[in-house]
Amino acid sequence: MSALAGAFLLPAGPAMAGGPSGLGSLTLLHTYTSVKYGWQSAELWNDVYPSWPPESYLPDGRDNQTGQAETFFGATQPPGSEFLLYEAPGALTNTGPPVLLVMGAND
Repeated sequence: MSALAGAFLLPAGPAMAGGPSGLGSLTLLHTYTSVKYGWQSAELWNDVYPSWPPESYLPDGRDNQTGQAETFFGATQPPGSEFLLYEAPGALTNTGPPVLLVMGAND
């Protein structure tokens, strides 16, 4: 998924303020609880950093979002400032060592 650049740890709540002045902030746009492939939930976030570069999609459409990701984003080519965070079942109650999945870009 090209619009998902990484995995982040975020506090609970509707929004999280950004860093130093002028760096923008994160806004929770939507939480999805009916998620495929064994995930418990997914959150759609937007980073309002003013200098966020536009997403560059290949003209043949192979980078386009499809399936459930397209539904969550609401577009086949979402802006680079939007990303999805997925939560695994039991993620907040796990007593074992933490697991962090970091998704990469298509580059």
